Amino acid sequence: MPGTLVSPDTTGATNWPPPSFSPDTGLMYFGTRQTFSVLYLTDTDGRPQGWAAAERNVGNVGNALKAVDYKTGKVKWSRPFAMGPGGKPGRRRLACSAPPAVCCSAATAAAISSRYDAANGKPLWHAGLGTNTSNGPQTYLLDGRQYIVVGAGDSLCAFVLQQ
Repeated sequence: MPGTLVSPDTTGATNWPPPSFSPDTGLMYFGTRQTFSVLYLTDTDGRPQGWAAAERNVGNVGNALKAVDYKTGKVKWSRPFAMGPGGKPGRRRLACSAPPAVCCSAATAAAISSRYDAANGKPLWHAGLGTNTSNGPQTYLLDGRQYIVVGAGDSLCAFVLQQ
């Protein structure tokens, strides 16, 4: 029985983890995936009783961090992410920080925490964490200094942002 090519696959292009927003730039930031699957109808009864389909993943073309103008829906910039082992894209977790920047942690074998310029997507820094991230980056202010913290394995990794 022939199948139907769909994109994105049933895990979605972006859904979870949630996006981040910067009121300074007016942009929403999404970790996106471009995936494809073939769906096959398995309930071929003339009066099917519900959703009955099988999915066969075809592959992943890539994933990216995208900045979208929330007023127009237009993509302002896009920064591709490296693929993980076996061509699998890790989940990207985001947080906006000040000065306007987007912090991203990647749940892949690369286990990288990165910071990007929120206005144009230019990479500002990255750090290998040694193991997969287990949460999105969090930002907080303490004694006038801004910090980024992300969980990696059974550790918390904290970075202080220089002024």
